Amino acid sequence: MTEVTERSADYRLGFGEALTLVQAGADKLARDENDYGTRLRVQQIVMEITYRMVIGPKVGLRVPRDAGDQPLPTASTFDTVHEQVCADLMQRQALGISRYGQPLQPHNGRRALLDAYQEVLDLAAYLKQHLIEQDAQ
Repeated sequence: MTEVTERSADYRLGFGEALTLVQAGADKLARDENDYGTRLRVQQIVMEITYRMVIGPKVGLRVPRDAGDQPLPTASTFDTVHEQVCADLMQRQALGISRYGQPLQPHNGRRALLDAYQEVLDLAAYLKQHLIEQDAQ
């Protein structure tokens, strides 16, 4: 049993290195062929593999609970929230590429903090709109 655990740990380490290589290859492919669709698909695959092989097994770990904590979540048949967020991020990246011809990149001439602040202001307005509409019902 210990031998299997040790091999699993070694496998995860090698797996992480493999993920890095796959991502680097996808980035090179996208740059060489200007094929962002391929890059997006490879990124989706990398995130799915990472979740299923590295993050997923850790979900079963139990953490000591304090009095007054909410009950543990129950299982459902829906995709995990993280999977849905990853899918949303990929869709947003594809939208950005279709609008601007490239994905969001650092050192792009824009002030990222100002962009984020303005997005947070929009979020606050949408949240307030929802609260007002809920109160009216």
